[in-house]
Amino acid sequence: MELVQIVIDGSVDRDDLEEAIAEAFAGLGDLVPSGLDDEDAGLDLELTRDLPGDEVLGRLFAVVDDLDAGDSVRVRPADDEDWIRLSDWLG
Repeated sequence: MELVQIVIDGSVDRDDLEEAIAEAFAGLGDLVPSGLDDEDAGLDLELTRDLPGDEVLGRLFAVVDDLDAGDSVRVRPADDEDWIRLSDWLG
């Protein structure tokens, strides 16, 4: 997996989320703002190398869970059409 879209559509501090994701993926990729509208805060996680999808999503959802963000954050691998929330990942 080389790109993951991340959308905050609940009550999560964007700065806290960005910082935690950057720490979880230090040396593996970069976060960049996505081209979403003003209603949704979006980020793209651009990985510098192809990592297994389960590893990437596991790290992302660990961050979401650590921040007690629940389903306020959704993610979508760039090669997928479906958005995934923490409850989907754990379910």
